[in-house]
Amino acid sequence: MKAILISYAADTPCETALVELPDHYDGDPYGDTVPFCVGSNQELITLEDIPATSTLNIDPQTWLAELFEYQFCEECAGDTHHHVAIPLNNNWFAKCKYPPDEKTGKTHPVIQTYKKDNF
Repeated sequence: MKAILISYAADTPCETALVELPDHYDGDPYGDTVPFCVGSNQELITLEDIPATSTLNIDPQTWLAELFEYQFCEECAGDTHHHVAIPLNNNWFAKCKYPPDEKTGKTHPVIQTYKKDNF
């Protein structure tokens, strides 16, 4: 059985991973049927609980790669490597790891260097 492990920082999703659970998983994320540790800042959502129309059925890294295959982010000018996929309303949302500076509107130096070196 597949599930999504969501990690939170200050009540904001910051990292996601697609994980495999045993078939005899009993719904307790802290129980003995989970083959890894689930921290108090993490949530485990089984794919059985997700609607079929949701994009959460796709691996988060695959979804990001497809999203940024032909375009850059309008907000931060980054691509797959500069975002983390977080679940929002039963769909993936691309959250910028390096949002632009609020005062100047300039993109993060990491992204400026990446784009210059790779394009």
